[in-house]
Formats: sequence, C-alpha cells, structure tokens
Amino acid sequence: MTTPSLGRFEHPERAALYDDRVRKIIPGYDILHQLTDVILSAELPEEASLLIIGAGTGQELLQLSQAHPGWRFTAIEPAPPMAAIAQEKLAQAGTAGRVTWHAGTLADFPGQDTFDAATLLMVLHLVPEEDQYALLTDLAERLNPGAPLLLADIFGDPTTTRYKRVEALTKAWAMKAGLEQKALDDVFNDKTRQDFHLFTEERLKGWLKGSGFIDVQRFYQALRIGAWIARTNR
Repeated sequence: MTTPSLGRFEHPERAALYDDRVRKIIPGYDILHQLTDVILSAELPEEASLLIIGAGTGQELLQLSQAHPGWRFTAIEPAPPMAAIAQEKLAQAGTAGRVTWHAGTLADFPGQDTFDAATLLMVLHLVPEEDQYALLTDLAERLNPGAPLLLADIFGDPTTTRYKRVEALTKAWAMKAGLEQKALDDVFNDKTRQDFHLFTEERLKGWLKGSGFIDVQRFYQALRIGAWIARTNR
C-alpha cells in the first residue's frame, strides 16, 4: 500500500497551523468530535482498546482519553510534526501513558493486536485511490467482532453541480471564519492538489461492506463533510 501523502503535514510550520486552520475549513469540526465521543461512549465498556488512524494533532485522542480513564489507545500517525503536537497535548493532560504510538501507516503496523473500536477521521481522502479499499480491509481485520468504526471525510462527486455548490458553500464558510486568501486558494484548489482523492458515499458504502463491515449508517453531515458508523460482523 502506498503511504498517504504527507506533503501538507510533514513540515513543522504547517503542523503548527493545523489546529486553527482545520476549524475554519471543516464546518462543525468540534461537534464531529463531540459526537464521536457520544457514540463511542454508548458503544464501549469502561475498559476498551481503540485504534486511532491518522491521529494528527490529537483532537480525538485528547478528548477521548480525558473522558474515559479506562480506555487505552493505539495511535497511528505518519507525520512526525503532527504526532509531536499530539504527544505534547497528551502529556499536559496527563493521559500520555495510555497511548501507544506507531510512526507509520496501518499497512506497516506490526503485530497482530485487535481492537474494540477505531476512528478514521479526515484521513481516507489523503490515501491514494487505488489503496483506499485496501486500507478499510486491513482495518476490518484489526477489529474485534462487532467493533464500531467511526469514519469522517470529504465526500461527493466533484464533477456534479451538487458537489460544486456544496464546495462553494464550504469555501464561503472558511472565508467567514477568517481563513486567509492564500490558504483558501491552496485548500480549495482540488484540481491541482495531488493529495486529494474524493469518493462518493455509494462507493464508500460498497468498500465498507466489501471489507466486512455491516450496519453502515451516516450520522452526521456538514456541507461536504460526512461521518458514518459501521461495525465488523459479530
């Protein structure tokens, strides 16, 4: 499997800007993470193991580790500057001892450990198209029977008028939130970005079902951002 594109996150200066920019680019970013906590709280017991793929700067790790002292986490993150920010947050929160890190991808994650749940938030569109299905298949094999997966990402068919309208509204949101013009041009120039691999909801559902997931359901949408829950077969 090809390594996801790290071009935007392997530089410390970009990583340092991420937490501020992501909230301007993704409508409802904090709500999405709050819903992730609510859903996983309903799905999991007080003691559980979670796999966090594309841990980034640690938003879900921080929120979940603080709220659930009995949960343990394995965080996979290929970009060292992003992981460093997350690790500092967790150290300050006093929850770093419950997080094990892997500096790489799921494809090169060693061992045969399986987990009670997983998150894949804003990651799949960074994975080359030919590897997206393989990632979900590998992920299903890492989860225990009946384990939930929470997945969120940009979705849609960029050739359609519907998507173009939603994208324009997302850009308007970012402008309203104060994203600078240079960043606007960079983020929303989908045609020239080499790290942007969109998929439709229909295709995603097909991948999930083909990978062994069941009960696929969208639980959130904010413009072009969607979030789904699925679970492995019991």
